[in-house]
Amino acid sequence: MTRTANLEDLYAIVQPSQPALSPDGHRVAYALTRADRTTDTITSALWVADAGQPPRALTHGPGDTSPAWAPDGSRLAFVRDGQLWLLPAGGGEPEQVTDLPLGVGAPVWSPDGQRIAFAAPVARGPAAGGAAQRAAAPIVADGLGYQADGDGFIAGMWLQVHVVDVADGRVRQLTDAPAHATSPAWAPDGTHLVFVARPAGQDDLSFRSAVHRIDATQPKARPRVVAFAGGHAGTCSYTPDGDHLVVVGWTGEPVGNAGLFLVDLTGARPPRNLAAGLDRNLMPGAPGYPGALPQFTADGGTVVFAVRDAGCT
Repeated sequence: MTRTANLEDLYAIVQPSQPALSPDGHRVAYALTRADRTTDTITSALWVADAGQPPRALTHGPGDTSPAWAPDGSRLAFVRDGQLWLLPAGGGEPEQVTDLPLGVGAPVWSPDGQRIAFAAPVARGPAAGGAAQRAAAPIVADGLGYQADGDGFIAGMWLQVHVVDVADGRVRQLTDAPAHATSPAWAPDGTHLVFVARPAGQDDLSFRSAVHRIDATQPKARPRVVAFAGGHAGTCSYTPDGDHLVVVGWTGEPVGNAGLFLVDLTGARPPRNLAAGLDRNLMPGAPGYPGALPQFTADGGTVVFAVRDAGCT
């Protein structure tokens, strides 16, 4: 027998998201979101599912998201209430790693497990400082990107790539430009990072986003454009051999479906769309837009990716 759904049913709905597969392939960590009746808020906690075992809670939230396994599987990095934390994979007390004024984004482990990259907001001008200063500061905008869904007014604030040393918690900001730098990804040897950002000299009207590369071992290194200078890259990541990148985006004007491009870092060949025959839009994941970054199988010969089909991802 069926009935009409009512507001009380909201508290029985739980939503798993952000799955992260452990390096040994036997465990999946994920964020579980639900509505809390007592606090009248949406809460999120981390859970883990071992192969053949019932899922169990790793944390109790209420604001835990973005789990990422260390390369050796011993720890999980995650975001709690806007800051980066570390948790032993077997459970225990988490340890706070960062304390940045405006919080951090999803963690990305270096291959050796000694550093974690992330994009974090950095404010300038009257809005510089913490959340309290931003709330009291006047809104000053000199471009179109002054507001974003889910974030409200973001004038004077840009996401920049940072790296934190896991051993001592020292944070280093790698990029510093009046544009968002997002989707950081490590080279397999851990020496470089790639990310996407609007190229220098372009304005908001051009809607360009290029792939940049920076030496993560040099404190004063400057990023340089390596692909999609005249296109729009949404996300980027290295192939397992480190010789190529996989980029979700458009090589020219961002019209139609996003493609899945294989980019030769030597520049010997033009980017090749691996999904050219697929009449579906790629979904690399973004706030409010389900999806996932393209992933390689163990042998490095196959790419798994998410697409939008009939309104579903």
